Amino acid sequence: LCVCNRLHGNASAAYESLGLVDGRTVVMFGSLEEFEEVVANYTTRPEYEARRMAIVRRAQALARRRFAWEQVAARMDRVLRDVRREARRDSASSSK
Repeated sequence: LCVCNRLHGNASAAYESLGLVDGRTVVMFGSLEEFEEVVANYTTRPEYEARRMAIVRRAQALARRRFAWEQVAARMDRVLRDVRREARRDSASSSK
């Protein structure tokens, strides 16, 4: 189970860009007290077990879907191709 601090405003886009959603793929906290409560609830209270396992399963599925080597390699390939194309364009325009 991934537990992470809750971000506000534009900073929350970091989690969103990774597909992380509070209560769906992670559990977020906003204070030290809330962190302690989340950890205690999800590790000691049996009524949280089904919820914990559902979050873990969704997080695992997300990780397999978004971060498997094939997907990471395809994204890296696109980025490198874009960089290469931009470098050629810069080189061509500076030689004129």
